[in-house]
Amino acid sequence: MFINQLIEGCGLRLTAVFESNTADFHSKVAGIYHPADKREISDFLEKNKMRFSKYIVAEMFTFNGRPLSFDNDEIECSVMGIFESKPYEWMKVKVYRINLGKYGAAHLILADGDVQPFNRRNSFRVSVTSECYVKLRNEESLSKAAVKDISSVGIGLVIPKYLQIEPGDNILITFSDYLKIFKTKQTNSLPMTRAEKDLARFKKQISLIEAMNGGGSEEKGEKVKQKVEFIIKAVVVRVVDTIQKRTVGCKFLAINEELSKYVNEKQMEKRRVKSRPLKN
Repeated sequence: MFINQLIEGCGLRLTAVFESNTADFHSKVAGIYHPADKREISDFLEKNKMRFSKYIVAEMFTFNGRPLSFDNDEIECSVMGIFESKPYEWMKVKVYRINLGKYGAAHLILADGDVQPFNRRNSFRVSVTSECYVKLRNEESLSKAAVKDISSVGIGLVIPKYLQIEPGDNILITFSDYLKIFKTKQTNSLPMTRAEKDLARFKKQISLIEAMNGGGSEEKGEKVKQKVEFIIKAVVVRVVDTIQKRTVGCKFLAINEELSKYVNEKQMEKRRVKSRPLKN
C-alpha cells in the first residue's frame, strides 16, 4: 500500500528520532479540494524535484498547541496510519511545513515505499495480559478469566477448566486496561499586552528538538494513563483444552469502534516499544 491511499480523516502517528531521543505526535489526514491548493502542492514538489513522489497532507502536527518543523536532515521520521482497520508504517518519510492559500498551514508527508500492514490477518490481533470477567449462558454470577489476545472482531480467553463451555455458546466479557496518553496542562487565559502577544507569536516557532527534549514551554504536558473499560457480547467459536488450562476463541456479535481504536493503539504501542532506540 502507498501512503497516498490513506483517506481524509485517517489517524496518523508521526515518530521522530534525533540521536537517542524519540517523540510521537498525532494528527490526521487532511482533505485538500481547492484547485489552487493542489497547484501549490504540485509547484512545491516540482521546485524541490519531487514531482512524482507519493504524498499526503496532514493537519498540522503541534506540540503544546505550537506548530512543529521536521525539515532537518538529522531527524528521522516514520508515520503510522490506519487503513481498513489495519495499521501501516512508512519509514524514513520526509515531512515539510506548507502554508496553502485556501486550506492554510499543514504538513506535507512524502513516502514512495509500498508497505504491508503489521499483521496480514483480516483483523490483526495483539497479545494482551489482562484479567477479565465472563458470564456464560444464563448464569447470574461472573467468573474470573484472563484475556490472551484481542482483535477488532474477536478475543482469545483463558478460562478455568471447571467452567463448562462449548462452541456456539453466548458469552459476556468485561475487562479494563490502561492506555498512555499525552495530557497538556491547562493554563489560565488572561488578556495579554502587546509585548506578551509578540512573545507568544515568537514561541509558536518552536523547534522539534525542544519538543523532543520535553519543551521549554510553561504549558508542558505529561504522559498519563487513561483507563478504558469494555463490556462485550460474543459467541464462542473454538474451545481448546490442555492439561493446565482451557483456551476459548470468541467472535464479537457487533463491531465496537472504541474497541477497534483500543486494539490499534495497543498494536502501535508495541511497535513503538520494539523500534525505540536504546539509550546509553
